[in-house]
Amino acid sequence: MSDKTPAKPTRGFQRALVFIVLALIWLLMLAAVVPPGAQNQASFPSSVLRGGQLYVAWDQVTRTNTSTLQQSPLWPVDTPNQVPPIFTLRCVNCHGWDYRGSNGKTLGAIFRAQGYPGLLKYTFQPVETILPILDGRFDPAHDFSAYLSEEDLQDLAEFISKGLVIPDLVADPETYEVQGTPERGREPYIEFCSACHGFEGERINLATEQNPAYLGDVAWNNPWLMTHIIRFGHISAQVPAASQLGISFSQQLDIAAFTQTLPDADFITGPDYEDIDLSAQANTGNLVYGAVAITALVYLATIITLWREKKQH
Repeated sequence: MSDKTPAKPTRGFQRALVFIVLALIWLLMLAAVVPPGAQNQASFPSSVLRGGQLYVAWDQVTRTNTSTLQQSPLWPVDTPNQVPPIFTLRCVNCHGWDYRGSNGKTLGAIFRAQGYPGLLKYTFQPVETILPILDGRFDPAHDFSAYLSEEDLQDLAEFISKGLVIPDLVADPETYEVQGTPERGREPYIEFCSACHGFEGERINLATEQNPAYLGDVAWNNPWLMTHIIRFGHISAQVPAASQLGISFSQQLDIAAFTQTLPDADFITGPDYEDIDLSAQANTGNLVYGAVAITALVYLATIITLWREKKQH
């Protein structure tokens, strides 16, 4: 056995170790204030993003005058409720928010009987394969070249090829429960959505005065609609796409899952409802920023001390 005692760390080594620890703490705390999803964006090419918006309401994206439009020849002639012609010409109203057409969960019985095709089979297909379906070369009754420019058709085809998501990854087809974590969706919802919709989704009635529907209702009635709007935004309501805000796809599902925890119209319009102002509750954001600032000052002081000692030696 050796009689030598272990050498004690030098003061310079100790200071360097403190320096490294402080630097790591500072970097970790800085990461805590990075906007949600900034490190893992589910961003789309602009063509796919625009195509997802065209899919819902191409007339709003292109600012088309809809007063002279005629009902789509593929729309059921006898429908229970007559709708404006533009409604019959929007892709989503035939192919669904879950992109499964008549086999999906988001169309009424009369439309399921029409046999509208789903779109998932075109996922990752070349755009050149999809364009003939959109411009009438495959079926003259499905010719949208009279309404959409070549760029519009190209973007719509890009969305169908690259922007669809398997609906079962969004929500359970039987229970309609979103495949996200509500607890993780609360903070991004408050940050990005609550200013317009309210902390409990109570500010905007998304239906009629006679039959109101709020965010919580929509989230359960059609989680695929909710998720598509989160992913691609909403033109007329000026809702930005989540990818434009740096929100990852998993966080988008978390937000959608959180909206399913919000109260429904029966509760919001009931006599016992009281709006809870969550903005008055504790906000730890300033504490984090303060801690980062203090750590940065200690970090800077350590650098100056080491520099001075090195200069003296």
